[in-house]
Amino acid sequence: MEKTNVNTALPIVFIVSAIGVIVVLGFGNTTLLGIASAQTGNNAATTGATNASKLMGVIGSMQLDENGNPAWITAGDWNLDSDVPLVGSGASNETEPQISNFSATIYMVKNSDGKDFHQHRIYNFRQAAVTHQGENSTTVNGTFTITLKQGPVDNVNGYIHVINDKIELWVDPVASDNHFGPTTITGMVLNPERLSMDEKRFSELIGQQGTTTTTSTGSSVQQ
Repeated sequence: MEKTNVNTALPIVFIVSAIGVIVVLGFGNTTLLGIASAQTGNNAATTGATNASKLMGVIGSMQLDENGNPAWITAGDWNLDSDVPLVGSGASNETEPQISNFSATIYMVKNSDGKDFHQHRIYNFRQAAVTHQGENSTTVNGTFTITLKQGPVDNVNGYIHVINDKIELWVDPVASDNHFGPTTITGMVLNPERLSMDEKRFSELIGQQGTTTTTSTGSSVQQ
């Protein structure tokens, strides 16, 4: 099955939507802010987080159908732990990072009409092979467990690709009922400070919306 990469899969609206969904819905009993605060050291001061062996960020992607048409808007969050950095100054062709944990929560809604909102989890990554395409680009092949409509599906072939502050996930379309199409699920690596700032900002926006009322003429009035 041919893998299709979409370089335009990260318009800012999807990134904003991803962070907004994370703030409103959270994931489990943990927020990105909570995960971010667990990371300490010099990595927290970098622009991204790709020198770290603990990575996290958001997903903002457009999944195409088998005919190449935009089918699903995808947003969410992810986190990854490895024994050594996948990319950056700590990575080299001589190292083979071992991913000890990968988990992603993905929210999807139809692009055509905004209906059928639902979510998936991608987790239980079992590593098979590592390929370095350079100091700042690494692909790790393996298998995932993915929650689909019928329940969790184990041993789904795929890969995790990190290049600088970008992450791509690819899962076998056949094993995943072609739900994500041939397109990679694309996202960004974000550092703890950036995640904290975005969560605070969206919390403020949610608070502002709560103080807005509508007059009899239909106009909004800020309280």
